[in-house]
This record gives sequence, C-alpha cells and structure tokens, in this order.
Amino acid sequence: MQAPPEAVFAVLADPRKHSVIDGSGTVQGEMSGPQRLVLGSKFGMRMRRGVGYRITNTVVEYEENRLIAWRHMLPGRWRYELAPEGDSATRVTDPTTTPR
Repeated sequence: MQAPPEAVFAVLADPRKHSVIDGSGTVQGEMSGPQRLVLGSKFGMRMRRGVGYRITNTVVEYEENRLIAWRHMLPGRWRYELAPEGDSATRVTDPTTTPR
C-alpha cells in the first residue's frame, strides 16, 4: 500500500472508516464506540448480508501502528499486521476474516 504504516493504522483504528476497507460490502455504517480503537475497545456497526443486523466487536490484539485485530461472538477475527516498506509504503498481512 502506498502509505506509511501510521496512515494505514489510523484508518484501521477508526471504526467509522471500516465501511471503506470492507471488501464484502456488508458493513453499512452507523458505528458506535470510541473514535480511536485500543486493546479491549468495543464497537458496534450496522451490517447487511441478505438481512440487516447489528454486531458488536472487541479489539483483541493491538500494537500501535503495527497490529490490530478484532472479533465478535461468532468464530471470526479480522487481523491486520503492518510492516513498513521503504519510506512511504506499507505491507499489510492477513487482511481477511480467519476462524479462531
């Protein structure tokens, strides 16, 4: 990604921006929770997969500008590990849902 890790992490740590990073189109917005996530933060969102529903997530891994992961009550985890590549790029690892 052509942005430094700090810029990428700022988007991931802001639950209001999750609909922008959601490739599935299920995140519909209407977030609740803190403006900036940290370890243990809880945040909710409106979702749609056939029918509309709301889900609450908890941040379960966190290392500023390097790692963030959250999960909800179902078996799934969203985890993003960031590593700098040069002066202004970031390698993002494991940006998909993984069962845990």
